[in-house]
Amino acid sequence: FSSSYQEDTNAVGSLYGGSATTLSSGFDIDTFSIYGEASYDLNDNSSFSLALRSEDRSVQYADINDPIHSFKDEPNPNISYKVSFEQHPISNLHWFAYYAAGYHPGGINQNPYLDSDERTYRKESYTDVTAGIKWFTNNVKFSGSVFYLAHDNHIFETSEQLDPNNPNAFAFFKVNADSGAEYGLESSGELKINDKISLITSLGLLSTEIEFGHSEDHEEDHEDNHEGHGHGEKAHAPNWNYSIGLNYSFDSEKKLMIEISGKDGFIYDSSNDDYESNPYHLLNAYYSQSFNKFDLRVYAKNVLDRSYPVRGFIFGLEPPMYATKLYKSYGPPTEFGASLTYSF
Repeated sequence: FSSSYQEDTNAVGSLYGGSATTLSSGFDIDTFSIYGEASYDLNDNSSFSLALRSEDRSVQYADINDPIHSFKDEPNPNISYKVSFEQHPISNLHWFAYYAAGYHPGGINQNPYLDSDERTYRKESYTDVTAGIKWFTNNVKFSGSVFYLAHDNHIFETSEQLDPNNPNAFAFFKVNADSGAEYGLESSGELKINDKISLITSLGLLSTEIEFGHSEDHEEDHEDNHEGHGHGEKAHAPNWNYSIGLNYSFDSEKKLMIEISGKDGFIYDSSNDDYESNPYHLLNAYYSQSFNKFDLRVYAKNVLDRSYPVRGFIFGLEPPMYATKLYKSYGPPTEFGASLTYSF
């Protein structure tokens, strides 16, 4: 695989919250990669596979407004691979496990008002260990997996109000932490109680860690947020989420499902863990009916009209002191919808 990507930006107007009026820059990104995969059947019930990818990626960035921030990242080989094993010991049981390693490329934050050490971020490398199982009978279906991901030079998105007295100078950008990790489990299942009623469930558990290290710049920028410690959690990463649905079949063509779903609270910004959302639970309903060649689907989401935040922004907005506060963006209120599909 080979690709060459070029992008030129010449913008005029109110940029970066009015702090700038022009932006002139250019990207040249060249990528060349080779991928291969081989698998071997150990016996009739199990197999082993190996996938390997090598990629050369070069990036050249030209900052016309401020040439000192132009840079060139010379190509160097980046190796990614995945080693996996799977087995079907019996017809209704399947389990698998794999170990993978890869990377995410670095890049640049174009906002010219960021500190010099925040204008670029480095390549991130990661490893992933996952194991899972799928099992079913006539009345039960279950699938689940456990995972552990570890990151070096972990890339994450953060935010900062660059001018304390200008709420428009609020910027999102990417930076590197020393390391990061996520581990947890994902599962789903279905229980057929009788010919008309079934129970459908899902559960996810997640723990995250980010190690910021002890750089003087980071401690100075986020001293108030972390109070001297150099670790935290990933933003928008709830420790648990779930759904429980009761499915009722009136007949083969009419079905109704009532569902309760929920998520744990989460922090809004990895660099500022003082603000955290509350857990929430939603009630949803779905109805489907087939007739002739038509399929009718009707839904009602967030039936109880719960108010729940999905994003948070931490900055100073209100004069005269422009005190730092949390401003929330909320999920949709009660929503009704319908679709009608005709099959030829």
